[in-house]
Amino acid sequence: MTAAVQSGCQGEVPEDVFKGCYGIKQRLDAELSQLYPRMDAAERERQALDAEAADLRPRLDRAIANAEYLLGRDNTEEALRLFISWAVDLDRAPYTVSVQSCQTFSLIATALGNRVANQKLFVDLLVRNVVERSHVGVILMQLKGRPPLREVLNWEAYLSRSTRTFNATGFRREFYDFSLAENQVRHAAGYMLGGYEFSQKPTELYSYLTDRIIPRVKLGPAQEADFRLAVAAAQIGFQLQSGRLRTTDVGGAIMSRLCQ
Repeated sequence: MTAAVQSGCQGEVPEDVFKGCYGIKQRLDAELSQLYPRMDAAERERQALDAEAADLRPRLDRAIANAEYLLGRDNTEEALRLFISWAVDLDRAPYTVSVQSCQTFSLIATALGNRVANQKLFVDLLVRNVVERSHVGVILMQLKGRPPLREVLNWEAYLSRSTRTFNATGFRREFYDFSLAENQVRHAAGYMLGGYEFSQKPTELYSYLTDRIIPRVKLGPAQEADFRLAVAAAQIGFQLQSGRLRTTDVGGAIMSRLCQ
């Protein structure tokens, strides 16, 4: 087009010039005929992209709304449950060999601790979302005249939340007695809660009685590893309650003290 304009083929031209201009016009018409299919293809592509954008827009709006919902402080527990679901699925995936139940427990505590600074709320949310709903082996005895721990800790509230079952994979060998099928996340979380609520020594005493003495009286094997895990977990809970650990530190404490 630029060459045609520069050639002087504009407006009325003499007949001798017209012959040259006519050749330029024919060439431009040929180029234009080649452009039409490309223009049609570009228009079809634009229409397809518009349709895809129209389909993606509601999905994007839903994703934004969900993210805003989960980031809202009032929805902390819902966000934690989704994270636990992801973490446990990762734990159970056949191709996953490096992330196991103890490490998953640490990841969950870290994710929650980074979001919740209030220690009591942190412990409540953590325990009631890792103790599976079907578990009935709850704390029943009294300590120093206190009401039963079941009542004090409102344990039924914890049992009603989680359907997730963990095991002993990833825990140090001294922290499980018989097999990797033992749910040591539940055991550690329960005694962490005890250490937080009742301090370290009463919780250790309770574990000493239930995990070492009572099994021997019943002529069963003493659960020495459970006792050792209870002592370590109760210490984490007590240090959290006493301010020696922050909620952001608990995941790291679980990893360094309980996991192999």
